Amino acid sequence: MDDEKIRIRSKEELDLREKHFLQIVEIFQSNKIPFFLQAGVVLGAYRENYFIKWDWDVEFGMFSSDFMKHYDLIRQKLVEKKFEIFHEIKNIKDGKIDCFKGNDHKSTLFEILSWSLDKDKNLYRRWKINIPREFLDRDYKIRFLNRYFKCPGPVEEYLTYQYGEWKIPKITSNKNEYLSNNFLEKNFSIKNLFLKVFKRLFKK
Repeated sequence: MDDEKIRIRSKEELDLREKHFLQIVEIFQSNKIPFFLQAGVVLGAYRENYFIKWDWDVEFGMFSSDFMKHYDLIRQKLVEKKFEIFHEIKNIKDGKIDCFKGNDHKSTLFEILSWSLDKDKNLYRRWKINIPREFLDRDYKIRFLNRYFKCPGPVEEYLTYQYGEWKIPKITSNKNEYLSNNFLEKNFSIKNLFLKVFKRLFKK
């Protein structure tokens, strides 16, 4: 377990997190870039009315078409606002921009994540996680920092899907401990490795 990840952030760090969060929101809204809140931001907003003090990242979601359309503009505006780009993938599948400002990335990492639609399974996917289409295709919002933001919903159903027993705080950085089996495809890498080997053998 990475103790640095789950340490309790100071008031100063959380104040900066809030300030920088709103700066990114302003980039999206002033440039009419669609986005939604997801994961720990939604959990914190709903359960604790604020950021989770031991959480290490703040996740914004986008549909893959919006992400690719606005990628260069988002990146440009982040740099103009003095955010440092920590990691990025300019790709319609699993695309992302990770950035931070003020402190290092271990204090708060902001992640802008691209979600692709799997029409056959009615799921939005990225990496080895998924969200049912019905959670994101509806117009649900959550009140956070005296504003309303689009998020997956209904909120309690979404949180149950992603975290299972979300009402009980779990202070851990181990995804297998705090994410549900449905949300996190725990056999993803093994299954994909098997399929790749099978396909290669079949071609031969």
